[in-house]
Amino acid sequence: MQQLRMILVRCFATRPISRFYKSVDVMPVDLNRFSIRLDQRPLKTPKGRILTVDSEPLALCIAVEWSSQRANVDLARMHLTTLCFTAIDNPNQLTNGQVVDDLLKHLESDTIFFINDQLPELGQMQRDKWGPIIQWATHRFGVSLATPSVTMFPPTLAANSVATMRQYFLSRNWCWLLGCKFAVDSLNSVLLTLAACEHRLDVTEAVDLATLERQFQTNRWGRIEWAHDLEEQELRCRVSAGLLFAKFACLE
Repeated sequence: MQQLRMILVRCFATRPISRFYKSVDVMPVDLNRFSIRLDQRPLKTPKGRILTVDSEPLALCIAVEWSSQRANVDLARMHLTTLCFTAIDNPNQLTNGQVVDDLLKHLESDTIFFINDQLPELGQMQRDKWGPIIQWATHRFGVSLATPSVTMFPPTLAANSVATMRQYFLSRNWCWLLGCKFAVDSLNSVLLTLAACEHRLDVTEAVDLATLERQFQTNRWGRIEWAHDLEEQELRCRVSAGLLFAKFACLE
């Protein structure tokens, strides 16, 4: 039974499984690497590789994910653990260049380029809130970016701007790219993610800017408090995990 449980926990579970361990510890592997031990057994990836990280803060965060599980282990909410699994196993055999290509596609359709013109008050709020982030990115990266507009079609970015952003992304390591992409997929915005990575925004501000329309609608029509609160909390957790992983992860 114990062996079966270990096999299950190595999978990317879509539903909780029973907690099968009592203790969680962070153990040094050598001077610069750390592993997570469940009942003194090393945590392994779905492909059976021992999970080791070159960052003690990241190892401690992963250990907290495992120790905070109660009756069930819910990997779907253990974002740092699953990011580590993905980084080590690379199940889709992606290259850095492919991840960068995906980020650039997201940039061209970034949420903050598109204004809702059906509701003038909302549209003005989006211009006021998103415009400064686009201006910041323009100066920070030395690129020419679209201004927020009401067009239905994604803007065409200048070739030299795309090349500049490609070079920026390619200068980053594999784990940074995965963490960044995880946050981008959560926010639907490359620019908000980069602003958070570069400390122009904190996580709460980035999430608030990514969900302006939802906030506007709930302020106007009311909110289902528990549902919206849980949704916002989960979004903050996902973005935080992506940013932490990008900052601290260096995996073996």
